[in-house]
Amino acid sequence: MGGASSSSATSSLGDARLKVAVVGETSAYAIPRTVRRVRKVGRRRWKKESGYHQQARVENTFFRYKSIIGDRLRARHPKSQKVEAVIACNILNRMFEIGRPESFAIGP
Repeated sequence: MGGASSSSATSSLGDARLKVAVVGETSAYAIPRTVRRVRKVGRRRWKKESGYHQQARVENTFFRYKSIIGDRLRARHPKSQKVEAVIACNILNRMFEIGRPESFAIGP
């Protein structure tokens, strides 16, 4: 690979340790806007407003599907594969509903 050489160094700024990106002759503190936003509004609020948990939910859903149903479809025909996938998803949804506790808000 050609191009500018890159390396990294560590610098301290106050109490936080930040990674300094060094590319060629220029360097910049690598504090992406995500980190700045987390610091400003807090991790919990950032996760909610950014949809952070949605990816984890999708990954967990596929993990459950592959663990319980299997990592491949057994049907050969595309219409049969679609039916197989729908049935498997309905099974997982039903299992999820059975295992989920009923919850309700407390307070005003």
